[in-house]
Amino acid sequence: MTGRAWRVFATRHTARFMGRFGSQMTVALITFIRLAVSTGTFMIIARALGPVDFGLVTTIFAYSSIAFLLTDYGFGVQSLRDVGAAQHRAGEIIESCLRGKTFLITVVSVLVMSIVSFLPISGQAKWAALGLFVATNLTSFGDLVLIAFRGLGAYRREANLVIWTSLLHAALIAVASRFGIGALSAAFLVSRLIYAHAALRAVSGVVPVKGIFRWRWAEISARLRSSGGLAIDTSLTIFSTQIDVILVGNLLGLQAVGLYQAGARLVQIAPTLSMVLASVHIPALARSRAAGDGTHRVHEFRIFVDYIGVAVLMTFGFVVLAPLVVTPLLGPAYRSVDQLWTGFGVYVAIHMAASAFGACLIVENAIRLRIVGVAVALATTIALFVVVLPGKGVTWAPWLLAGSESVKLVIYATGWTVRRMRRVAPSGQPA
Repeated sequence: MTGRAWRVFATRHTARFMGRFGSQMTVALITFIRLAVSTGTFMIIARALGPVDFGLVTTIFAYSSIAFLLTDYGFGVQSLRDVGAAQHRAGEIIESCLRGKTFLITVVSVLVMSIVSFLPISGQAKWAALGLFVATNLTSFGDLVLIAFRGLGAYRREANLVIWTSLLHAALIAVASRFGIGALSAAFLVSRLIYAHAALRAVSGVVPVKGIFRWRWAEISARLRSSGGLAIDTSLTIFSTQIDVILVGNLLGLQAVGLYQAGARLVQIAPTLSMVLASVHIPALARSRAAGDGTHRVHEFRIFVDYIGVAVLMTFGFVVLAPLVVTPLLGPAYRSVDQLWTGFGVYVAIHMAASAFGACLIVENAIRLRIVGVAVALATTIALFVVVLPGKGVTWAPWLLAGSESVKLVIYATGWTVRRMRRVAPSGQPA
């Protein structure tokens, strides 16, 4: 092979490799950075505050996340799917979702501030709760803006922004954790404000995103109606990831919730990875289904391979590595967390399997089925925790979560299989 022929061959196959795996590699980098910073800051906070104060912080986070449900409204998932299916309308879609988002944040923030002002808690706890609530919404706002990059496949632009904002976030939290809960809340607020502003500026250079505070009720109401099903689905999903912390805190106290959350906080990596994988696969699967060229089967297969691979790695991490690495880093006050790792590993495996089916159902617009699955699993979690936990203690909590998540997996898998069978004509060919 001549030199020129070799260069042509190498260029062609490098482009093919990057086209197929480049996005996954960049998303993997983005995910690694986010998770590394999140995990690192979590361990810094837990070690600096101790189980009781850490339990208070995580409880405030849990309630802030519940309030955040009122502003999320499924905009992220909807825009991800819609931008993937119609990339030429990316700016219009993101802009419309952001108008709805800013409207809801404004209304709900006034409501939350009014409620928190009357709560029978200390002034410091009130300011911490408000700061963490606003920070949570700013994070969600920035994530929604960056979906424009994800839907358009501009992963490197997203990576650049995530790297420097994540490092800044880690530095601020590391310093603030030494000065108590109030400083920690302020650090979260400042960091997430910078992130949201940087994300909006970066995306504005690619797609036109302007006038997000120009609220037109006709447009906002139309967007809210179109996102209604996904809003319920997303709200139930987020609520189900926080209800265990709230129940443990109310049933067993701050000491128990601090120990439990020392392990459960790492479990939150699973929903994060699930959403990241979905943000890569859902646009591609939506495009292939819209094109009707039959390639959607290949994309569905890739979804299951990726999710199962992540499930295996995470389960190994929880069962084998966490007792050897994480517990010593947390410190001697968290030694009893070792009893939770195996249960968390089983839960994560089941969760990732359910999420693979859930991603496919989003593209098929089977939102009602997802709502049923999440609602039944949530009701099962609450019932099991209330009945079992007071008598058995916090060590049973991960196994109860795994049991309720199995219910969701069965519902999703059964629904997806039935829908797939209905799409097949009597001749055996796709309908």
